[in-house]
Amino acid sequence: MFRQIQLVITRLRALFVSAPLIVSLCAPIYAEAQVVNIDLRKGLIGPISVFDSPEQIRSKLGPSRVEAFTGESEGESYRGYILKFGNGQTVTANHVYLEIRSAGFKTVDGLGVGSRWRFFSKAFSDGDLRWLPDANAIWSETYKFRLCFKGGREPLPNDAVTSIEIIRRGQDR
Repeated sequence: MFRQIQLVITRLRALFVSAPLIVSLCAPIYAEAQVVNIDLRKGLIGPISVFDSPEQIRSKLGPSRVEAFTGESEGESYRGYILKFGNGQTVTANHVYLEIRSAGFKTVDGLGVGSRWRFFSKAFSDGDLRWLPDANAIWSETYKFRLCFKGGREPLPNDAVTSIEIIRRGQDR
């Protein structure tokens, strides 16, 4: 009996010594699998708000995670940014909106790129959602975001969202 108790104690000690090591080895794998929370009602992508200036975004993400680029829209040049999040995924910030094209960003309900239109229409039934043919997207007048779909056509219930564009609303975008 004494021998069995000693064996149990030895195994417990080994477990307590190795558990932190196992957790530390698994942490990088878990970090890559993390999903960044988005709140389409409040205009948030992780810590970033649609009201944030480029300086505020750099401060929140860190300078090495904000890469500037020059884009063009309707014959006009603009300064845009690629925002790199901790899960390895990116968001494009231009002068008009923050664009999500990755499934690495989800609402608390699990909605994001790849989710079906029928789930978005149910979750945001209070968002005044409607198809805008000139934008080739579903527009939420209430929450100021667009849902885009393959082929740029009005979606059927089972069509998957290909990108989410959250309209920027700050003074210095």
